[in-house]
Amino acid sequence: MDVLISCMDYRLSRYLENRADIIIRNAGGVIYDIIEKIKSLKPDRIIYMPHSDCAAMKLAGRILNNDVECDFDVYKHLAVHFKGVSDMERYNYEHGLSLLKEYFNNVHGEFIDTKAIEWPARRPYYKLLKSSDKYDDLDGYYIIQAPDQSWVENDIKIAKMLGLSEK
Repeated sequence: MDVLISCMDYRLSRYLENRADIIIRNAGGVIYDIIEKIKSLKPDRIIYMPHSDCAAMKLAGRILNNDVECDFDVYKHLAVHFKGVSDMERYNYEHGLSLLKEYFNNVHGEFIDTKAIEWPARRPYYKLLKSSDKYDDLDGYYIIQAPDQSWVENDIKIAKMLGLSEK
């Protein structure tokens, strides 16, 4: 079974769809606090695909600069890993890929350059999906996707901090 981990960004949906049996999409493609849950899936292969120009990484920077307030769970989930890091998107990719390789044998990574892919017009909504759900009629939506909602509770809070509404 292939597991793909990426960001909830609306620009990625067309690029990511149908690439794995299980898709996990959260704020920034951050994996630090879901490693144990990923292990429970017993994947044959992991595909890790964070991206450039990430709103979640920008929010992490704003949190670390005390420009925006958040609860401790969101801070721990998103921002704490990036203290003192200037290029958060690249660090998230490199460190996340390295961490996944510590736990899993078959890990592949790709850093998606959002300037190099086509995307639909943005809609200010997020949609919560199960890992195997398809993206029918969801062009432009931010997609939060996991086997269970417990995996993405903080990501739902982050979506709301980014001004998104549930659809």
